[in-house]
Amino acid sequence: MYAAAPLALLMLGWFWLANIASEGNAEPLPYVPLINPLELGLLFALFGVYVWSRSAMPQLAVRKEYAAIVTQGVAGASLFVFFTALVMRTAHHWSGVPFELDLLLESMRVQAGLSIVWTLMALSLMIGGHLRRRREVWLIGAALIGVVVAKLFFVELSNRGGLARIVSFIGVGVLLLVVGYFAPLPPKRAEAVPDTGKPVPESQGVSS
Repeated sequence: MYAAAPLALLMLGWFWLANIASEGNAEPLPYVPLINPLELGLLFALFGVYVWSRSAMPQLAVRKEYAAIVTQGVAGASLFVFFTALVMRTAHHWSGVPFELDLLLESMRVQAGLSIVWTLMALSLMIGGHLRRRREVWLIGAALIGVVVAKLFFVELSNRGGLARIVSFIGVGVLLLVVGYFAPLPPKRAEAVPDTGKPVPESQGVSS
């Protein structure tokens, strides 16, 4: 288990570096999001690191709740970077946007894609948090929704006209409606009341 730690860190470092620096060119194969060699390799690497960390954390004397927070936090941040880079690589290959950060961020197609993909990620977090009654997961999704809404007003709204801005606003608006309908804020978990074995006084019972 300890011997695999350097390999896991190396794979995680490669995951982040490849997402930041690689444009995903796999000639003569065409670029297809998610199923191209680079992104398949990145997903397999992240899955391997996640599985290793779940079994390694308890052996490293890390408390179970802290181990889960660290493991899920690293996986969540990595997936956020992965899908953000995926949008940029798609714009580069399909729309001819040069794979340079400044030019990518100036492209409204990239900005619209980021808004929709980030909203889909937030929707997944909020629905998952609602179904599993985990308010912290739901709140992370809500925070990401807040980032998207701020980006709509400060970035997309500054672009006068353009189909990309229209698609961005409509797509995010529809997804927000889905969030409000299917994923309301889950209730707080009720604290367990210790069973003392004593009968409940009549004054505290429910009167018929």
